[in-house]
Amino acid sequence: MFARIVSLQLKPNSHAAFSELFDKEILPTLRKQPGFRDEMLFVDPGAPEVVAISLWDSKESRETYERTTYPEVLKTLANVTSGTPKVSTFSGGLFDVPQNSHWGSSKRLIHHIYNARGRGIVADSVVDLHGL
Repeated sequence: MFARIVSLQLKPNSHAAFSELFDKEILPTLRKQPGFRDEMLFVDPGAPEVVAISLWDSKESRETYERTTYPEVLKTLANVTSGTPKVSTFSGGLFDVPQNSHWGSSKRLIHHIYNARGRGIVADSVVDLHGL
């Protein structure tokens, strides 16, 4: 799994316009991209920062989007954002952890996201599959 994390600043009083653009234009565009898997959007209504995390099947799909489609997405958002968005890329994987390991007695999947430059785990989550 390959992640792309974009942090951007919204202009004052533009949360509603941003939400509408995201729902009606950005997300449908992402869904049309080869290799696109999912998008997570984090918005604090009282703050200007927005963080968007897109997940991709391959590094190549993510890079193709960055070269071909992302410049158009930036143009779409130009009226509601200020400054240049910060983009980071990461790679990760899912690891199956057997029952009775040091992680606990139930079967779990552990997801690690690694910094693209190989500087270690930057996010770590555990999904408990007990009872599934």
